[in-house]
Amino acid sequence: MEPGAPIVVVRDAGPELLQHPPRRMFGERRMVRYVQAHLAGHLPAAPHYVFNLSRFDDVSRIRAARAHQSGAAVTFILRHVDEGSALELHAGGWNVVPAYGDTEHLGTGTLRRALGMACEGRRVVASGFLANSAGPLVRHPQPEAPFIRLVREMSEEARSGEQVVAAVLAPQRTGSKWLRDLLGWTTGSQVQIVHEHDVPGMTGDWPDSRPLFEALALESDPGRRAAMRRTALRTLLLSASRRYIFVTDRDPVERLTSYFVKRHSRWLRAQLDDSGWRFRDVREIQCAFEAWLPAVVAQHARWFRSTLSEPFGLNVCRARPAGHGLLVAHHARNTLVVVPIERLNALRAAVEAEYGADSCAPLADNSAAARGDAALLAAFRRHVYVPRAIDRSLRAIPEVAYLRAAVDATPRVSVAE
Repeated sequence: MEPGAPIVVVRDAGPELLQHPPRRMFGERRMVRYVQAHLAGHLPAAPHYVFNLSRFDDVSRIRAARAHQSGAAVTFILRHVDEGSALELHAGGWNVVPAYGDTEHLGTGTLRRALGMACEGRRVVASGFLANSAGPLVRHPQPEAPFIRLVREMSEEARSGEQVVAAVLAPQRTGSKWLRDLLGWTTGSQVQIVHEHDVPGMTGDWPDSRPLFEALALESDPGRRAAMRRTALRTLLLSASRRYIFVTDRDPVERLTSYFVKRHSRWLRAQLDDSGWRFRDVREIQCAFEAWLPAVVAQHARWFRSTLSEPFGLNVCRARPAGHGLLVAHHARNTLVVVPIERLNALRAAVEAEYGADSCAPLADNSAAARGDAALLAAFRRHVYVPRAIDRSLRAIPEVAYLRAAVDATPRVSVAE
């Protein structure tokens, strides 16, 4: 599709929530026209139609089929998918993307990437999302990878009527956003997906009569909007009858180095000399880093207790290997799944083996390289260091020591384990 070609977005929402996805999600040069789904009549002519709907309804089915027959591209963004719809969507020749938002399946980065691929004419289908919304569409003869078994288990429980939440709760800079989107791309629509760095406290209230997406979109005060989001996420987490808590883990020194660089990237970039390889005043940066570290190390030491043990009774030191480097523990109706960052590529490979090559291509990457900070991070690593005492205290945290020892003891394996 040409960069300036118009896109028609069909949305089942009132005027105040009509412009979703917002125009910026399609690129600066795209012309976007928004149409309410309930309006009768033919849709405006366009080479690409995006249906952003709660459910796949009969009217949209007819409109999509008509547009597809005329040669236009069709993309569905869906919140709920039942068995019949999943089968039809899988075979329809359309693009299919899960809903996005704080308690939906995808983050905005992956939505933007998926829409960009669709606008380029590439087929984008969340096959795992469709398959697990309906039950397996295709059964493969080889044994399922451990991650695929988990995804199916969660989806089957949710389809049976259980209130299932898959929550990625992890410290910053551990690959947690990517894992959240991988889960959203592969689990059934009945599973609720949450991503946070801790368990939010009670900071306010929100109107339970409205979906979180709608409540946040209508709230103009940034502070109240943030409080509503965190309270809603806490309510969702603690009210679920079945929880899968995913924790991404990374070498603690690498994590804090990456975290500092991301938080202070603008300042650090201004400190680089003309070569882009060295900082003008390494001592100033080293002092700032060392002043920042103690509070963050103390927070990391408390994180396992405040985020896992106290609310859910989960202890990473009780997690046992479950294949492909995953560590799993259970307590009551809670399942803990620890995913070392070194194993994320194995999860990608497992998903692509199950649902098709390049099926993970739309997932957004939040790495330093993807953000354009690779050279900055490399310069920081060359010239700035974590003091030895801090390094020792980090690695002496019992949960950190246990997880890093488990990573070192686990051989890297292929998907066909």
